[in-house]
Amino acid sequence: MPETALCLIPEWLTQSPAWGVSLQIYELRSSRNWGIGDFADLRAICAIVAKAGGDFVGINPVHALFLVDAAHCSPYSPSNRQCLNPLYLAIDELPSYTPDAGELAEAEKLRAGELVDYEGVAALKLRALRRLYESWKMAPDAAFGGFKNANPVAARHALFEALSFQMVAEGRDKGWSGWPKAYGNPDGKAVQTFAQHHADDIQFHLWLQYLCDMQLTQTRNDARQSGLRLGLYIDLAVGEVPDGSATWSAREAFVSHATIGTPPDNFTEHGQSWGLTPLAPDVLMDTDGEAFTAAVTAAMRYGEVLRIDHALMLWRLYFLQGNAEKRSGEYMSYPTDVMIRALARASHDHGCVVIGEDLGDVPDGFREQMEEHNILSYRLLYFERKRAAFLPSNDYPPVALACLATHDLPTLKGWWDGNDIVLRNRLGMSERDTARQKRLRVRERKALLAALLAEDLLSQKDVDAVLQKRRHGPLPDAVLIAAHRFIARTPSMLAAARLADLTGEHKATNVPGFAEGYPNWRPKLAYTVEEIADLPLFGSITSALATERPRGKTATPAARRG
Repeated sequence: MPETALCLIPEWLTQSPAWGVSLQIYELRSSRNWGIGDFADLRAICAIVAKAGGDFVGINPVHALFLVDAAHCSPYSPSNRQCLNPLYLAIDELPSYTPDAGELAEAEKLRAGELVDYEGVAALKLRALRRLYESWKMAPDAAFGGFKNANPVAARHALFEALSFQMVAEGRDKGWSGWPKAYGNPDGKAVQTFAQHHADDIQFHLWLQYLCDMQLTQTRNDARQSGLRLGLYIDLAVGEVPDGSATWSAREAFVSHATIGTPPDNFTEHGQSWGLTPLAPDVLMDTDGEAFTAAVTAAMRYGEVLRIDHALMLWRLYFLQGNAEKRSGEYMSYPTDVMIRALARASHDHGCVVIGEDLGDVPDGFREQMEEHNILSYRLLYFERKRAAFLPSNDYPPVALACLATHDLPTLKGWWDGNDIVLRNRLGMSERDTARQKRLRVRERKALLAALLAEDLLSQKDVDAVLQKRRHGPLPDAVLIAAHRFIARTPSMLAAARLADLTGEHKATNVPGFAEGYPNWRPKLAYTVEEIADLPLFGSITSALATERPRGKTATPAARRG
């Protein structure tokens, strides 16, 4: 591969390492949202993090899901990675919005829940958006036409969404694999006839994409203006669902007979099936990575940092075939040179730093190749160990992002208490002896204390006080703060604190591989956006991060292009 296939790393970042906060947008509470965190809440968090000295805010994927089936809520199971999720729209901030007493009362009820009621949120927001759309049609803004002409993928997605709603109304599936065969071809006569008779519905769904683009673009711009040197950090899912808008629109780009996942490992004893359709390696090779480039650039439009979920997709993916009882799997290779060249081009075109989530069964040489091409590694405190001991902070690589954990792992308070052990055993996801796992966790807690003591982030007196408590007791704030100082002290260019850790959460965001029995992707944070900046724990941790990683002389990042 040519040496020029390097992703962008701004010169200032090599001299002035940055820190930021990662979050799930939907988990944000506020006094004004409609039961789910939205783009206005995200903008408010960006301002809070910037004021605290941070340089980026990382978010979950905001890809389009299925509006007609809001219960399908995993942001990592998109219908189309090139389109956006309208549930994140801040309805009250739309130019044409006028307050409606009934809508506001319903929104207040949705805000009060501890979990996001996706079905209730979708019903309320779509009803309000339909009302606003009818008013908008009377005097549409000229920019909409430009958006429509420049975004054929969004236009095709709008057609899919209108069909999906119609099919569900007729008692059929939301996805195209459950539709009559005549509707499986987006260029076929049946679909074109539908489009002629439902032009207004299609335009409504395209208008939603237009609004999402406007609000997320404004959030991106405001994030930079607030002082975040890296603005938004966008997450890219590893694939799309088999029956969604993307596979319907460009079937030839996908391997229709397979889904992707992982083989059994120490984290998931039975492996995982993600229910996502892989891009076809041979088509990527023949088209110079066209479909991959399209997904990457769609995400890079909104941020200065891109995190690629399961970055092993650049090398290989684990293909699964058959049903759950007779499933078989094998690794399939991908055209790495083609994909990295495409990624590097997009990185420079859009002024975007790239992070590759390189966890799990990482093949020999993969991380070295990532570093060679300026793709930051993704290093978690929980996993960075040598035998039983946590690695010292200096052993983390410079071309990396360091953090405590991901959305698939417990918060540090939850990990300390062993909540994940109890939960996974209760859900039948682990056949290991619970008591033995808890004893192991006690040893792991001691190892963490030893690592923090070795870096003078805790005193011997602090450690003794923790050890004197029976089974260590709940996680002391001093340990939580010290753990964040630890990741900030690493040589890694980026360090990220999870908002759920900064607000002291215990509950899990997501339990991978388990769709029932736990409300994945639904828990809200304990505090509102308006309260977060004044939380003592938030202040203590962000102050520690800012002390370890003070903003140096700020050079001007590469100008955004494209």
